[in-house]
Amino acid sequence: MSRNYFFENGMRTDVVNSISNERQSRLGFIGKENDIESGLGDHGVRKYSPEIGRFTSVDKLWEKYYSWTPYHYSGNDPINYIDFNGMDREQREQALKKAHEYVVKNSVFKMGAKGVPGLPCDCSGLVAHSMIAGGEIVNPYNFGTWHIENKLEERGIEDVQKGNAFTITYIYPASDENGDPIIDESTGQIRMVTSKHSGIIADWVKDKDGNIKKLIYYNMSTSKGVARKSEMSINYFNIHDGKIFKWDKIPETPASLETYVPPGILPKK
Repeated sequence: MSRNYFFENGMRTDVVNSISNERQSRLGFIGKENDIESGLGDHGVRKYSPEIGRFTSVDKLWEKYYSWTPYHYSGNDPINYIDFNGMDREQREQALKKAHEYVVKNSVFKMGAKGVPGLPCDCSGLVAHSMIAGGEIVNPYNFGTWHIENKLEERGIEDVQKGNAFTITYIYPASDENGDPIIDESTGQIRMVTSKHSGIIADWVKDKDGNIKKLIYYNMSTSKGVARKSEMSINYFNIHDGKIFKWDKIPETPASLETYVPPGILPKK
């Protein structure tokens, strides 16, 4: 068992009651592993100096942001953004703009429709077109919640980012045209129906302890019949087996910036 003390920037001040293996003794600020020789914290694509409270590795996409220091983290906005691997957030911002466009143009919900903003569309269609706006190659006419849950990278709620996709699952009794429950002849039980819905995370609200208590999102509402920006409690999200997915993959390296141009943005002359 060990007890570590840190200054505000993460430099360790003391270790007491240390009965630990080698790896535990190497753990430093926020549980990241320290390089004993250099004293730097290993934060994946970045090295962190707890002595000065700064990253010592340049951002992978520093060439794209000449007006900022090449050592910046998450666009100098760590409150609203989390940068796991040094990639770009611009894809997700473009996706959010597209999702918002569905609300502004009052797109009507229609199951199976995959229209652009202003035309009928379903939930997965909104997600697909938002991903396309962010630069991903997606066929919206062959895209549903199955593709979201099986083809995209799932993330935990603690790693949520604005612009992530999400799914939730509803299970309810099947009913006939009169509203009466349908009985399964093989089991004698009421037949249950599973329905999945999806959308794009726009933001969230945290409680006083810093835990997410509400998610704000865009989707095509089946109950309201139109695109909307709404919110749901994290309890509701968990009860309905909510899942969050990362979809943005480009640009993956600074070199790809030579050919990648986000939709609606003209390259500099």
